[in-house]
Amino acid sequence: MFSYFDSTRVLYYRLLGAKIGKGVKIEPGAILGEYDLLQIGDNVRLDPCVCRPFAVERNTSMYLGKITLGNNSSIGLKACVAPGSVIEEGQCIGPNSSSHELNDDTRANPHLSRSQAPDCHPLLQLFAIFPIKVLVVFLASLPWMGGLFGIVKDQPNTSGDELMSILLWWASIGRISFHYLARQLNTLVRPFLWFALIVLVKKTTDKYIGKTKPGPIHEISQLARFRTSLLSALMPAGSVHRIASLFGTHYEITSMIARALGAKVGSRVYWPGTGPSIQNYDLLEIGDDVVFGSRSHIVTTDGIGNDAVRIGNGSMVADRVILLPGTTIGERVVLGSGAITERNQKYPSGSVWIGNHNGKAICLSGSDKVISTDRPKVVENDTKVYFNVKQRSLDDTPSSSSTNVTETCEDEKMALPSDERSTDENTANSSEEQSTSSPFGRAFYEGKANYYVIGIIGIFLYSITLTAFTQVYWDAGTISMIQCLALLARQSPALFVITWYRPLIIFSLSVAFESFFVGCLSFLALIAVIVAKWLLLGRRKMGNYDWDKSSYCQRWQIFLTIEMIRRRCFGGYGVIGMLTGTHYAVMYFRALGAKIGKDCALFAGGRPSLVFTEPELMDLGDRVAIDDASLVSHINSRGNFQLNRLRVGSRSVLRTGSRLLSGAQMGDDSCLLEHTLIMAGDIADEKTTYQGWPANVFTKPRVKF
Repeated sequence: MFSYFDSTRVLYYRLLGAKIGKGVKIEPGAILGEYDLLQIGDNVRLDPCVCRPFAVERNTSMYLGKITLGNNSSIGLKACVAPGSVIEEGQCIGPNSSSHELNDDTRANPHLSRSQAPDCHPLLQLFAIFPIKVLVVFLASLPWMGGLFGIVKDQPNTSGDELMSILLWWASIGRISFHYLARQLNTLVRPFLWFALIVLVKKTTDKYIGKTKPGPIHEISQLARFRTSLLSALMPAGSVHRIASLFGTHYEITSMIARALGAKVGSRVYWPGTGPSIQNYDLLEIGDDVVFGSRSHIVTTDGIGNDAVRIGNGSMVADRVILLPGTTIGERVVLGSGAITERNQKYPSGSVWIGNHNGKAICLSGSDKVISTDRPKVVENDTKVYFNVKQRSLDDTPSSSSTNVTETCEDEKMALPSDERSTDENTANSSEEQSTSSPFGRAFYEGKANYYVIGIIGIFLYSITLTAFTQVYWDAGTISMIQCLALLARQSPALFVITWYRPLIIFSLSVAFESFFVGCLSFLALIAVIVAKWLLLGRRKMGNYDWDKSSYCQRWQIFLTIEMIRRRCFGGYGVIGMLTGTHYAVMYFRALGAKIGKDCALFAGGRPSLVFTEPELMDLGDRVAIDDASLVSHINSRGNFQLNRLRVGSRSVLRTGSRLLSGAQMGDDSCLLEHTLIMAGDIADEKTTYQGWPANVFTKPRVKF
């Protein structure tokens, strides 16, 4: 109930012990923790970010450091505030950045914050948006309520012991059958009705208010703000996962859903399993054969105003990329992991970019010219940043914050997959002539794979079957508990005689039975995932597994669908989310093939955003401490899927928001701080601390007292 309004979210965190000033805005999706170590000043803005005083440290120890956010400061989208940080008054941490990367120009970019986007009037939120949201939820729930009608159409016999009569009434086979029917209607029918209502609301607002158009913030009317806030409330972050997941999120159905919401989407687009978050579909244009990585964000509105985002044919938007308003991406452009675009800039065809340095992506290959789309001028760099491939330290710092950090570096190509190791001249000259068709498009849409490809109907059938089974599976614990109580009531009525302590007996038995059955279901779910993994995938090996050359990706998608049995439970935390930091998590990943040393702490900070995807290609030493970090052995560059090994040395530390790209390694006693990337094929030296995306050697103290 605290999540509906900014004021109630602030109240919630205050009740947990955080010291929060006036006028603070905390966006949904912001991750806060260790609340009594948080001090937030007046008029602070927090986008969906990580602001936790907790961090893992060397030798599997824990570090807690107070975080202070000064008045009028701002934390951008997917930024990380490290424990012990003090953000001065008026400072801004930009998107895809961290408190380690504060510099002198941090006061200049608070307009990049999504929370600076204009809201409609509070009265409109309370008396218009909230009732419409309640109405949509109610109408979408009608199928579920129809199933519940079968449960309540007959009344229990309450002439004797009313409590026992209700218990036996509820435990009857007919009522349990209707309960399962209601749950299945809620799982399989409700998403379609919900989406139809969303489209109806959007079409209605389009007709009477108009579609969202590019323009400065001062020209956005209250009606336009109302429309945007309404759609955001009905569909947070533009997520359509609840309906797209029934068809498999990667396929044409997701494109059709995006088109229905106003986006212009081309053919053969590969959508990710998670994300992207989209502020406004009306301001989005996607070309043919575009490949998306997980957890990317498309921002169309900020403190400056609305602007469109355009993605050219054959381009790739990798994981954790943030596209700011006005971005135009040319054909066959690769925005690698963690890249952030500049507002109103065009990225040339065939170029490759990655990461974030002073609020700008770093050019790895292709043209180093970025064309401004809001003024007729070409911005060129005279400054180049060169990296040492092993340590990736910056030798030069750009002299002016107005120039783009766009570099060409021959050594950098060694960190790229083989398909990207081409000369700048070949990339630039042939990008227009090359086909934008991806291995995924050739396999799934053009029928050019060397194996049988399951079509969209087959994917829909196995997706809804496994979704329905997962719902029934996790309901079985509660239903079994009720059946056991009913059986005891029949077999041992003396146990339930009316006394003052009978409620305590029933409660204790309910907890015992529920705990037992849920524990058994959790164990069986993990066993089912382990068995499915070895049957479908076997032991993974390093190599190339393009969609049109190998059935691996298709088998992996089936496995990921089966894996929902361990993910969709415990309020979204999943079974592994309840075992983080324990040896049970280590045992699970070892059963999947991982090599993990002694006394390791996995995902020690709590709920992980992403668990290990290819465990048998991962080698962890002893006493490794990992928080919400990403160790993913695959890389899907321009649709070319490759698997490489990851190695982490003993006593190493990976903090929240850090990542090892496919094929990277960490030496013993090394550390990756918040928001740190080790590039593909790179090695983090022993006893060295790194920070940055890509990583740079960090020489300051990483623990503050």
